[in-house]
Amino acid sequence: MPNMQKILTEEIRRLARKELKAALAPLAKQNKALKAQLVEQAKSIKELSKAVVATSAPAKSPAPAAKEIPAAQPTGKKAVQRRFRPSDLVAFRKKHAFSQRIVAKLLSTSLVTVTNWENGHAVPRPAMLAKINALRKMGKRQLLKLVPEETKKAARKPRFSKTAAPAAAPALPAPAPAPAP
Repeated sequence: MPNMQKILTEEIRRLARKELKAALAPLAKQNKALKAQLVEQAKSIKELSKAVVATSAPAKSPAPAAKEIPAAQPTGKKAVQRRFRPSDLVAFRKKHAFSQRIVAKLLSTSLVTVTNWENGHAVPRPAMLAKINALRKMGKRQLLKLVPEETKKAARKPRFSKTAAPAAAPALPAPAPAPAP
């Protein structure tokens, strides 16, 4: 009898596969057609975006103010998004002897934001990243022209005089002698 049971289960499986194949054949055709349509749409979107970039002329904007950093971002395939590394910002700041406050003023942002970027707690947005890259490409003279005067004066003031020695710490009183038993 076990042979009869085996034969029946194989026949049931064969019939089930045949019915599933018949039911799924139209869905497979539809899926194939949708994938082809998706590929065509992706191609047309790419062509249309190229056409839009080619036809749109860059609008002339007024010249940037003397103390403004250009935030222009290139577009198209040649636009390379540079990765942000906190160590690069710190190295730039130390190279030019700028404090975090000066960098924050140059970028028109807060001191806390610059601190968070340098500590790796936050990442600048693309527009701000473009400003940072523009700063990094500037020379020392250009950067000094951008730094506000009141910030320059505060940056030059040393905390301690280099010639005078720091004040000696006050002498501690001598400990009292221990009482004799």
